[in-house]
Amino acid sequence: MAETWRSLGSYAMTLGSTARVHLFEARRLSVGPQELTPTEQDFKLSWWSMGDAIDAVAQGRFLLPAGPLALLLADSRVRVGDHRED
Repeated sequence: MAETWRSLGSYAMTLGSTARVHLFEARRLSVGPQELTPTEQDFKLSWWSMGDAIDAVAQGRFLLPAGPLALLLADSRVRVGDHRED
């Protein structure tokens, strides 16, 4: 569960498409009950530091297409001191 969400923006999924992906940073996380669908049964929850997540992106270990963009945007906001919550 996330106590707060901050928008990181929305971006075109592909050139020439009207479909957009909306990216958010979740803050103040807590573990809640899982309600996995049958296709999600093999999912494993793991917590990474931002540095480890960025390393995973650089090594091609981050599998969600919009995930690397969201991580890089969130990391850049932290680096410039933008700690606002939208």
